[in-house]
Amino acid sequence: MFPNAKIIIDPFHIVQALNRELNRTRVRVMNKHRYKDPKLYRKLKHYWKLILKNPNELQNYKYNRYKLFESFITSKGIVDYILENNPSLKNDYVVVHSLRECIQDRNYIEFKETIEAATQLNLSPGLKRVLKTLITYLPYIQNTCEHPTRTNGPIEGINNKIKVLKRNAYGFRNYYHFRNRIILITKMFGPKQKGIKQQLVA
Repeated sequence: MFPNAKIIIDPFHIVQALNRELNRTRVRVMNKHRYKDPKLYRKLKHYWKLILKNPNELQNYKYNRYKLFESFITSKGIVDYILENNPSLKNDYVVVHSLRECIQDRNYIEFKETIEAATQLNLSPGLKRVLKTLITYLPYIQNTCEHPTRTNGPIEGINNKIKVLKRNAYGFRNYYHFRNRIILITKMFGPKQKGIKQQLVA
């Protein structure tokens, strides 16, 4: 239908796949320490959000009291402590956050080089599977980096509004009433306004 159309993968789904596998690695490592090292097990369980957080947003100089740590420590210090005690998790952590940064900066060349280098590392089977999938879709990821403003976010937002509308109304018996309500809440139909481009039909 559209022979010249370029396929673009939403960056959200790339980051989601990477985060999911990093978190699975954390859970697997955490369960290994359940009886051998209960203290490390609790730290891995309690501070999972810090492991998924952008490393650039971690506090490096602000020391605080944190649960499960006896002395004052920074949020970056917590992550460093966890990673130093878990080499397998550390490898996954470095690769995932490097790829996330490439996607954020829309740097396709570095993204590709990072994936190629990562295939030589000792990574978790799940992350290896995700990287293999990303290699398959590299041409589409390149389009994603070249067209950063293209995303299906607005469409997903509209779909979510429709789901909420249907749930709040406990369903609609009349399809046309439902359709008209969707048009109203998504502002797909409205009076013409000067200087503003508006879609007049659904």
